[in-house]
Amino acid sequence: MSLYLESSKIIARVNYGGLRAAVYSDRSIKSKPEQLYALCVETLKHQEILNEVIEKSQILKVEKKLTHPLALVLLHDFLISKNGIATSNGPLKSSILRNRARLSAEFTRARLKRGFSTKAALLARSQTQLPRFPRWVRINNLKANYDLLMNKGVFSEFTPIDDLEKLYPKRDYLPNKVYVDPYVADLLAFAPSAPLLKHPLKKTGAIVFQDRASCVPAQLLDPPRDAYVVDATAAPGNKTTHLASLLGPDSKGKIFAFERDRRRVFALKEAVAAAGAQNLVEIRPSVDFLRSAPWNPSEENGLKKVTHILLDPSCSGSGIVERDEYRFIPTGEPGAKGTRHPDRSSIKGTNTSPSAVEYEDAGPGWKSATEDDRLFALADFQVRIIEHAMRFPNATRITYSTCSVHAQENERVVMAALNTSVARHRGWVTEPRHLNRLKDWPRRGIVEECDGNEQVADSCIRFRPWTDGGIGFFVAVFIRNEQERARLPRAPVIRWDLAEKARQERSATAERLEEEEEEWKGISDNDLPTEPSPGGLNPAPIRYYTTLPRGDTNVAEPLTGSDHDPNCSKGPNIIRGGLKPKKKTQREKQREKQQARAGGREEEEDDIHGSWAEVFEDDLEYVSKRAKSIVKRNASVGNLDRLKDVRMPLEDFDKRDFSQLQTGPNDE
Repeated sequence: MSLYLESSKIIARVNYGGLRAAVYSDRSIKSKPEQLYALCVETLKHQEILNEVIEKSQILKVEKKLTHPLALVLLHDFLISKNGIATSNGPLKSSILRNRARLSAEFTRARLKRGFSTKAALLARSQTQLPRFPRWVRINNLKANYDLLMNKGVFSEFTPIDDLEKLYPKRDYLPNKVYVDPYVADLLAFAPSAPLLKHPLKKTGAIVFQDRASCVPAQLLDPPRDAYVVDATAAPGNKTTHLASLLGPDSKGKIFAFERDRRRVFALKEAVAAAGAQNLVEIRPSVDFLRSAPWNPSEENGLKKVTHILLDPSCSGSGIVERDEYRFIPTGEPGAKGTRHPDRSSIKGTNTSPSAVEYEDAGPGWKSATEDDRLFALADFQVRIIEHAMRFPNATRITYSTCSVHAQENERVVMAALNTSVARHRGWVTEPRHLNRLKDWPRRGIVEECDGNEQVADSCIRFRPWTDGGIGFFVAVFIRNEQERARLPRAPVIRWDLAEKARQERSATAERLEEEEEEWKGISDNDLPTEPSPGGLNPAPIRYYTTLPRGDTNVAEPLTGSDHDPNCSKGPNIIRGGLKPKKKTQREKQREKQQARAGGREEEEDDIHGSWAEVFEDDLEYVSKRAKSIVKRNASVGNLDRLKDVRMPLEDFDKRDFSQLQTGPNDE
């Protein structure tokens, strides 16, 4: 039974990535991967006729525990497979057998309508279908020469054509032709049947099989020959080796390849070695790009010199299609357009009653995430990685790409990145179409998803799955615009060494104040000095007063009671001329942060060690606390001369530590 439950989950998940990857990368699968993959492929291959059977028989309405994907795999084995449903009697098999007459009749009717007199004829037709887009081959300039291969090498026997569709398996199919891509340099397209899989050039690394759209980010990044480049999420390595090929064998530049998943690092190393790019690529294994710190002195000759950054972060993979792949097509209506959180039933496209998967296969407390929930989580990560790349001090060009067709991960992420404070302060904009190397590419971004900004939408590039010869893809290029930056207020920053010194002092100050708070226990009413009362009986404590706001007037309140101020510790706690504030709990601090965010205050919450924004905010906070401390201490002893320091602007406060305070990022 787990075979059908697992296959139903897999085909529903194909919209997030390739079918083969979904089967072989899931370690929770108990069925044999080969058997599971075969069932998924055959089911999706016949899903058109099976969907008609499901719709006409209305089995999903009759059998409430069945989901659409689960019904597909069960009906495939019941109606098409020679062996029938491969399981013993159970609730799932019974739900099909109870409706066998109706299901068989609808299947026969649908088959005859398509012109197949027998089931064997239907199966024979499905086996003759061939891949629906060509095989793309990129020439590796580190090991081969494009002109030699095309004019005198093995590719000279292929006749160039200018129509990509002639490579498709149709009536005018031309297997001995080659298509030279006009958009990406050194990229060729061959017929699916071209004998290239075991070609010697493939084994030596002279050619690389890479999808057309996947080659576009490196092509648009267009790094100079001696540039310092970052590939933020490098595995499996196709884009990294493409960057190395663009730099060339004589380059003095360097590519920093980040990969935080140590299991994928091995594939990256193999790809770099096969391409002969070891001298150009510096792999940083098990390192998260978001934790990189180009402003660190140790990166003086490394990340600080980076000018070009390629970002291809994790995404839903909704645009990925294999050359012979079929996709699951839900029959339900999609969520209402423009709603950020559509109704969950409309997202799934199926009935919302508990399914057989939930009853029989899910653990206790299991709850599936909706498509929109996952997209929003991915989009948040994608914006953060762009924002971090924009902080690199010498970066001038960034490409952002996804293999997704969803606007939430594409145009909306671009708009969110452009609206960040770092993008505004540093002058990051999208590259105009007329400056783009793919300016003639017809498919651009969606204007409505760019808040009506036609210029931004026109700067984005989209690829449709199958239609454009490969997978679905999205690419945008960000560039530094100094003129745009000049019109914006410039944020001050503090040098790394000064910031580090300030952090150390702040830490020492915090420890000292904490020790003082531990030593000070406050006083009670019984500890207050007393004055004799009339008659010498019951001496009364001396009253201390402070001015507390009450409404629109200030009223003097005695401090003898423990309930004088809810914000103060129990007892009057008179310390250095004022009240000792009660230490806030973690929950109170968290509530204040949430209220601040709800009120529209922008807070840097990314734990990015050493970013100029964080350094600046932290050190000004330190200066502000220090100023308040001086006021508090000197006011209590009447030493007003020292208070003149705190009337200075914060930029000039304490010249000893902040004498080299600058205005504008250290990236001039």
